[in-house]
Amino acid sequence: MQYELYGTTLEELKQKARGLLTSEKEPCAQLKLIDSMQRLGVAYHFEEEIRDSLNQVRDVVMGDLYTTALQFRLMREHGHPICSGVFDKFQDGNGRFMDSLSKDVTGLLSLYEASHLGMNSEDDLEEAKNFSIKHLMSLAGKWWKDSGFKENLSFARDQLVEFYLCAVGIISEPHFSESWKGLTKMSCIVPTIDDMYDVYGSLDELQCFTDAVDRYDYVNITTHIVQICSLGLDKNSTVV
Repeated sequence: MQYELYGTTLEELKQKARGLLTSEKEPCAQLKLIDSMQRLGVAYHFEEEIRDSLNQVRDVVMGDLYTTALQFRLMREHGHPICSGVFDKFQDGNGRFMDSLSKDVTGLLSLYEASHLGMNSEDDLEEAKNFSIKHLMSLAGKWWKDSGFKENLSFARDQLVEFYLCAVGIISEPHFSESWKGLTKMSCIVPTIDDMYDVYGSLDELQCFTDAVDRYDYVNITTHIVQICSLGLDKNSTVV
C-alpha cells in the first residue's frame, strides 16, 4: 500500500516537472531547468521534453557568457551540432578572452564546464579552459591573499581548501552556504592566533593583542605580527 502511495506521489511530481519544462518559453530559463534536472539526476525521466526544449533554443543567440556556455555544453552533451565560434564575441582580436570577464564567477564556472567538451582542433576551447581556471583560482584565494596572513606570517597555515571542506562537512545543507564562508575564514584565522599565543608571539606582543581584543580597539598596534592577526580578526569577526 505504501509503495503504491510513493508511486502515485512520484508520478505527480514528474507531471509537475514535465509541465514546468514544456510551459517554459524563455530560452535561458529552459536551459537552467534542464541543467538542474541533470544535476539532480532526474533528467532521464524527461528525455523527450528535454530534446524538444533543446530543439527550440538551439538557434537562439545568447548574450552573456554564462548562458552561452551553458547552451554550448548542453547542446554538445545531447549530440546537437554547435560551433565553438559562439564564444568569439567574448574574445579580443588575438583570440584571447576579455579581461572584463574575470570577475564573472558564474560565467567562468559555466565556461570551464563547457571547455571540457571541446574537440582536438578547437584551440579556442583550450584557451577557454586555461582562462577560466586562472581566474577562478585567483578569485577562490583572493580573501586569503588579501588577509596578509600567508605573505606576512610564516607560521600561518595555508589550508583554505581543507578548512572549506571541513565547513561543508559540519554544515551540509546547501542553503547555509554563507555559513561555509564564515566558518572557513574563522578556521583559517583562529589557528594562526592560537599558534601566535603558543609559540611565536612574545609576552609583550601577546599582552598587546589581548588588551586590543578586550578593548575592541586595534588602532594603536605597532607590532607587525599582532597587527596582521588583529586586522584579520577585526575584519572577519562579524562573519560567523
